Amino acid sequence: MSTSATPVISTQLLAEHEASHAVMRVLLLGDATRTWISPEGGYSEGTGLPISEEALLWIQLAGFAWEAQGKPICWLFCQGQDFDQAEYLLRNFSRLRCRVSLRTKSTYCLSVPLAVSHHMRMVWVVLKAYESAILKVAALLVKKKVVEAKDTLKIVRACKPQAITNPEVLRILHGRHHNRPRRWSLPASS
Repeated sequence: MSTSATPVISTQLLAEHEASHAVMRVLLLGDATRTWISPEGGYSEGTGLPISEEALLWIQLAGFAWEAQGKPICWLFCQGQDFDQAEYLLRNFSRLRCRVSLRTKSTYCLSVPLAVSHHMRMVWVVLKAYESAILKVAALLVKKKVVEAKDTLKIVRACKPQAITNPEVLRILHGRHHNRPRRWSLPASS
């Protein structure tokens, strides 16, 4: 009996992971790119245009946040390109780790592991609200192995998300993350 050092990941989980990246990209940037999966892994392509570090962080964490389903993760065992890029952003852009105390109104910085947990919780709030869009994009990925940008846009635009009330999440969702105007706007949360 032989064992492989690489864990086997189900096609469905891989598709949902990549769909989470794609949907988060649409929500933050208003545009989509092609997303694909293969037996070796998957990828949600970027546009090559500059975007904010905050948007890049949330897009990178979307796949992990979806897999964690809102549960705490053991930061020490996380690995992979997505996580490495998120960790790089948090280490090198301290403003992504800064929070304001509600009690004292003073600013403080979280450690990288705590910042990962903090951002993953906020990303999960968004992903949970757009769960139906993620599952539809994932179903297309499982079926076709490739989802074009126009199909992802169409699915996200047609989605009726659950209400998002967290003010910090709303600030990031409605922020400007690149230098082009958005092609469409997010539905207002109730």
